[in-house]
Amino acid sequence: MTSDVAGNAAFFPAKERRIGRFSVDSVTSAPLQIEVTLELNLSQAKAFDLVFENLDSWFKEVSAIEWDNTRSSRGKEQAGQDSTRVCGFDGKRLFERIVFYDAPRAYAYAVDMEKSTASFPVKDPLGVFLVESVGTNKSVVTWRQYFNKKFHPAALIIKPMVRNMLMKRNMNNLIKKHGGRFL
Repeated sequence: MTSDVAGNAAFFPAKERRIGRFSVDSVTSAPLQIEVTLELNLSQAKAFDLVFENLDSWFKEVSAIEWDNTRSSRGKEQAGQDSTRVCGFDGKRLFERIVFYDAPRAYAYAVDMEKSTASFPVKDPLGVFLVESVGTNKSVVTWRQYFNKKFHPAALIIKPMVRNMLMKRNMNNLIKKHGGRFL
């Protein structure tokens, strides 16, 4: 089962705006708009790798990923906090700054809407992925989207569009490929 804001990842309940030392409010004051959770038949480390480094293997709208690790907390050779991930979408580009990194448990990315050529009727967007081990080769992945809606006709449908056409549809690719279920 999925919902807009109900449900929890056990170590970071939806109502909380902190993950350890990271505060959602340090990046955005936007509300939690969408949450999708699934259980995968993968270890925590493998699930984290898929949702952090290998989006283009399951998120079908992402045609390519480029990394700039010049400022990475893990050094120039590895993506980490302060890296920039650029996702290609049908000739458009979405610039994401990794604002929190705690492998293999969680990471957060802020979208630079000014720099991006892919656009959505939102402002102050922040995405958070949480990955929790729930057994040998089993993990729970929660994807949260925080944003404010822009005054735009498409803003009326942005939540169901993002939840159903982007998040759920693409996370279903993970389930089909690796086994699991929506929670």
